[in-house]
Amino acid sequence: GFIADHVSRKFSIILGTIIYIVSMLIFAVCPQFKFLIIAQLLFGISETLISGADQALFYDNFKYIEREDAYQRYYANLTFLSTLALCASFAVGGIIYNYEKRGVFWLTVLFMGGSLFFLIPLKEYPYKEQDKTTKISFALVINKLNEIKEESEQFKFYHCF
Repeated sequence: GFIADHVSRKFSIILGTIIYIVSMLIFAVCPQFKFLIIAQLLFGISETLISGADQALFYDNFKYIEREDAYQRYYANLTFLSTLALCASFAVGGIIYNYEKRGVFWLTVLFMGGSLFFLIPLKEYPYKEQDKTTKISFALVINKLNEIKEESEQFKFYHCF
């Protein structure tokens, strides 16, 4: 939520999708346990970045074009189609797995990579009045993290004596 709210919902979704692709590539090419742990951690991070940001982007775009009344219907249809696709992927994935165990991951990489062609040109409208003033840059985040680090180092130093 932080990146979606303070940087951009679209950026959060795209970053999450890229991390998702990386995690699937690791699953596909690195069967060692330590890499599977890394892949699963990346997968969790990607889901965190995407979850909620996708629905918020969808809603905010409808709100911006003053079509909030149509949001529920479109989102219900999107959810229905996503569920159908998920059911189909279970069946197809099972068949693919019988022939090539890692094929499921490669197919996921292919489809998630393809989704970027739709996500990148997607328009993201401002989602609140103060949109321009509340957006922050990564430089500000890094500066704040450095301040916290310096404060914690000073705290450790003072408590040593």
